[in-house]
Amino acid sequence: MKNIKFLIFIIILIFSNVLLSQDVFSFSEHLISLEQHIDNKQFKKQFKKQKKTWELSCSQSVNINELIKNINILNEVFSNLTSNNIEELSNVNYVELCKYLLHLEMTLYKDNLSFSINELNDWRKEINELIAIENKRLLALQENLRNKILKEVKYEFNNKFLKVLEFSENKEIKEVSEIKFINANINITTDADDISQYQINYNVNKDKDLSKHLYSLFIEEIKSNLPQQYKKTNLYDMKCHERKMIVYEFQGEKFAETAKRSTISIGILKDNYNVFVYITEPVFR
Repeated sequence: MKNIKFLIFIIILIFSNVLLSQDVFSFSEHLISLEQHIDNKQFKKQFKKQKKTWELSCSQSVNINELIKNINILNEVFSNLTSNNIEELSNVNYVELCKYLLHLEMTLYKDNLSFSINELNDWRKEINELIAIENKRLLALQENLRNKILKEVKYEFNNKFLKVLEFSENKEIKEVSEIKFINANINITTDADDISQYQINYNVNKDKDLSKHLYSLFIEEIKSNLPQQYKKTNLYDMKCHERKMIVYEFQGEKFAETAKRSTISIGILKDNYNVFVYITEPVFR
């Protein structure tokens, strides 16, 4: 039983490390391999002297910045062996770095490379596999972050939404500026009729999937927390994704009953996919 638990722990540890880091070692191996397959006669004396030191530095790279530093050392060498000008790298991610390495190989004069056709095809295939693995890692990280945000938002929204709604129905939205939502920007506006609106705006960094999940979450949570007399209406709004905004309004038997209850609006902004929840004070106290 202990052995099984230990094995599960190791698997989780390995998976966590895969999520947290790029395969820097494999990239450095392929960078060194490319350099070693360039005709040695093409290198300047200065680089020939530091060749082994450079290879050691590459093999010991532990992060993107160190890889960039080492690949930039070769830029001068590459510029003598290619048909294109090679610019110095800065501020690139792992996938961009892999694509850059493929670009370097493609621009080298093939007479200066000692790869066989099969070796070169394998080298390219392995670089593309590194790109695929990194993209998969990034998707997993994004999914983990998305789930974390949704969990936090749901907990926070359940604890604070009803408080804001209660204040709004007493026409005291201006008094709740101290109620903050950690994952959102808060804005309070007041119109010409002195009716205030509490605006909760969630920045999703253009993550469409997170936007859709938040939107569905708010609809579910608001519906479950509102009295049955609140009815959902779909409104046409040009600023919203698919030109649609959902509004929950209290449907009283008389207008006076309706006018004494707050209105809740939910939507997704079409420009950036940010999600908003607006709580508008009633017309009458």
